[in-house]
Amino acid sequence: MQKFYQEHVEEFHEADYNDMWKNYASDYYLMDTYYRKFFEAYGKSLKETNSRISDSFMSAADYVENLYKTGFLAKLSSKWTTLTKAELNDGPGEVADPWYTRDFERTWQDALEGCHGLLNAIREEHNLPSRKGARHG
Repeated sequence: MQKFYQEHVEEFHEADYNDMWKNYASDYYLMDTYYRKFFEAYGKSLKETNSRISDSFMSAADYVENLYKTGFLAKLSSKWTTLTKAELNDGPGEVADPWYTRDFERTWQDALEGCHGLLNAIREEHNLPSRKGARHG
């Protein structure tokens, strides 16, 4: 886990969220796997060891937790947030909040536009035909 972190600590230079997702799905996810496996083994060890050994394991667990959360996950989350904000800002915008605007029609249209955008992105990603002529809203 530490070796993986050291090899990837300076990464996350992706220019868009699609590249980030591809890299996560092919490589970065391993850190999450190592983290989960460590804590699964750690949980089992607490049931099967004496207190002197448990103290050593607790120290290792604290180290792993810190390495994962404040190191890897914090950097990954920060980059992911930056990329998705940039992508969302390029899109049609936010859904109007009817609580504040009292404009329920605008909220409906914003949500509908977002749903159509999502469906079109899924169709494009999976090379599915568009449904021209389908009734909307």
